[in-house]
Amino acid sequence: HDLHERNNHKGMLKLFAEAKAVGLKPTAQTYLHLLSSLSLADDAANMQTIYDELFINRNIPLSPQQYHDVIFTLSQSPLKSRVLKLYAHLRKKNVQPIQSPQTYRLLISCCTQRSEAMTLFQDMKKSDMSLTASIYNHLLQIVVGDSQKTLSIVEDMKLRGFDPADALAIMKGAEVVMVAEAVLQAKLPIPASTWEQIGLNGGSGTSDRLYKLWLKHEAVQSQAHTFALLDAAVHDRDTGLAFDIWADTVQKKWIVPETRLMRLLQLLADVHDRRIHEVYAAHKRAFELTKKVCQLVLQVDAHHRSAHAARDMWRDMQTENILPDGEICDLMMQAASDNWKISSEIFDVVQASGLDFLSKTEPVIIAAFKKSEA
Repeated sequence: HDLHERNNHKGMLKLFAEAKAVGLKPTAQTYLHLLSSLSLADDAANMQTIYDELFINRNIPLSPQQYHDVIFTLSQSPLKSRVLKLYAHLRKKNVQPIQSPQTYRLLISCCTQRSEAMTLFQDMKKSDMSLTASIYNHLLQIVVGDSQKTLSIVEDMKLRGFDPADALAIMKGAEVVMVAEAVLQAKLPIPASTWEQIGLNGGSGTSDRLYKLWLKHEAVQSQAHTFALLDAAVHDRDTGLAFDIWADTVQKKWIVPETRLMRLLQLLADVHDRRIHEVYAAHKRAFELTKKVCQLVLQVDAHHRSAHAARDMWRDMQTENILPDGEICDLMMQAASDNWKISSEIFDVVQASGLDFLSKTEPVIIAAFKKSEA
């Protein structure tokens, strides 16, 4: 015991060999101490020897707590793969040593195949053990990818009063959408906040998969769910999907919160999407015009040389008493550079207002006036 406390695995092995040499039979607890120390020392070879002697050569029966200790030790060691083999060995002998949900959770954490996890799941149900939310979450993360197995676990959670939404909120990767689909098939709710979390945690392409679920299940077609889906599409930088979802909110006469609308405007500006003008019109109807919004729209107008759109923006800014900065003046001149009349109009007003162009605007102005002279 003293050697174990000091984690002296070499001293323990020496004493163990000496005790056996004089005919002493080590107790189960001695084996457990050895396995624990060898695990910390990452000594897989000696662990294997002790393991074989305990469970194969001597086959010493253990108490449930001792089995738990062995399983925990193995699960943290190079012999992690031995955990389920040990369980299968005990199961074959009709030994039911597992009496704690925590032990089952350790076993599940060692599963590498869905079939292993489902075997444990069925055994847990047969034993009438009180399953925990943590066990269900571990199970879902292993079996996800198999829709039938996922649905069976979700339905069992429903029967036992657990909320699968808790698992969805912490899961990451594309598989989380498959669990979400199982939850919806089981007629269980997914809160809008969880729906939003899925969109952010699911990885690339999640918004498209969520959109398909959104189309099929009325339970996630609320205003809050739809706004969260819009955010997911923007997060995925899927401009087509984001615009379609936004158009749906317009049709339903829902006003998208300004922070979410700004993210959509930023995305459309980044890819120079002309549909930004439709979103801008909606923003203008619902919220106060800001210099940032003007700049985002003008980025698109400058890219496409949309002179008339730039002039309309100039007039909107005048109406709202927004004083353009050098960046906005520059974007306006770029947008109007193919139309000398509008270029001159903007140039004259800017100069009369005492505003400054950025230095990079000069060649644009020169080009515009050359067109006017021609």
